[in-house]
Amino acid sequence: MKVTDFMPKGENTIEALIENLKKRERDLPDVDTFKKQLDPLKHDVTDPYIRKDKDIIVEKQVRGENGKMEVVEEPGKEKVNRIALALQKLVVERAIAFLFGNDPKMSGDVNSEVEKLVFSIVSKIKKSNKTHSTNRRVARSLFSATEVAEYWFAVPSERYTKYGVTTSYKLRHKIYSPLNGYKLYPRKDETGDMVAFSLEYTRVDGTISTTYFEAYTDEEKMVFTRDSTAGNDWVFKERRPIPIGKIPFVFAEQPLVEWADVQILIERLEKLLSNFADTNDYHASPKIFIEGVLKGFAKKGDAGAILVGEKGSKASYLSWDHAPESVKLEIDTLLGQIFALTQTPNISFDSVKGLGALSGIALKLLFLDAHLKVKNKEETFTEYLQRRNSIILAYTGLLHTPVQSTAKEMDLDDNIEPYMIEDLKEMIETLLAGNGNQPVIPHEVSVRLSPFSDNPEDDYKKIVEETKARQTVDVFEETF
Repeated sequence: MKVTDFMPKGENTIEALIENLKKRERDLPDVDTFKKQLDPLKHDVTDPYIRKDKDIIVEKQVRGENGKMEVVEEPGKEKVNRIALALQKLVVERAIAFLFGNDPKMSGDVNSEVEKLVFSIVSKIKKSNKTHSTNRRVARSLFSATEVAEYWFAVPSERYTKYGVTTSYKLRHKIYSPLNGYKLYPRKDETGDMVAFSLEYTRVDGTISTTYFEAYTDEEKMVFTRDSTAGNDWVFKERRPIPIGKIPFVFAEQPLVEWADVQILIERLEKLLSNFADTNDYHASPKIFIEGVLKGFAKKGDAGAILVGEKGSKASYLSWDHAPESVKLEIDTLLGQIFALTQTPNISFDSVKGLGALSGIALKLLFLDAHLKVKNKEETFTEYLQRRNSIILAYTGLLHTPVQSTAKEMDLDDNIEPYMIEDLKEMIETLLAGNGNQPVIPHEVSVRLSPFSDNPEDDYKKIVEETKARQTVDVFEETF
């Protein structure tokens, strides 16, 4: 399919073509709102027009007409506390950590030597492009802006050999996120398959601002531009074929940002903490209530100071018994609901310091909610990662033509494994119990895994030599 196939009937202008390609099933993400919610310094609680400073009366000493100092009251402002929390960012980052804390493992039906070669090439392409980091950036964009796109393309390179075969190209990719100013326009048919993908963005060069519109199909890429110097009309710039026969984009979307369900709770928590901080400024220091007449008061800094009053006078500290507890209860309730509704485990130091040594099962139960969330996210990312593999396989057939037919028929999946702190001791004990206390890993592997070895190969050779030396000595030792 060509880009021009999306020209509306009866129309023949670039403007009509672009407007048709821009048609979406839902509105563009409200990126400005998402950025504001992600940045604690832009929360409503920090806005002086929303949370206003207090109007107060300030006493000032001025010299009067008679030359004497007089006390005059004037209106003034007292700054209020504005406490903002980066909970939206915490929800996103913790979700990413559990989803892609472990790099997904690629799998597929690999039997023949050609299939093994294709599998190896795809693995090296992904390693070269550091897709383990890409996965996290993709998830961050999706969770923070509800959309993300990933573009794969070939770059000419003389005798590139990092994929295990010699090629004239290397594969690279780029992430397009609404947070970085990109507007994404996926176009799908009745069956849900993507038939076109377009993106729009703006670049500024000096005083000239140029808007680009790129449209992709399985056959070609077309680029249009417009700027103020051209009368703000769209102008055709270039047209290129798509060599792999499919749209080189991976696209993912979700209906809401990750913190949408708890945004109102976060705003309430910030307001509550800010108000409580204001109250503490007034009432945190002890206050004394006096009945009767006070005759003398200690100077500031006097040790063992006392109050002096007339006979019958009484003095007592004012205490605030119940209000702080009610505030603490609401703060704890809000935090609990924020973590629970977003399936975000509260693993701060204060929360886990009293847990002690937990077994492997206890750890899994502790992070059960986070792992269930990962399972829900697999609905999106299993398809996303499979689409990426499909694009890389298509490029693999072009990079190394002897495997082209095999690469075209292969299917590779990426299996997502939620992050978990492993209880290695319990795992090894379970394996030993299952195989009759026989070794579960080779001696050389255990040396390689040791944190005390800087050169595992040399250390293993020394251990073997020392073992042989002890056995030689043992042969000549007396046994009676």
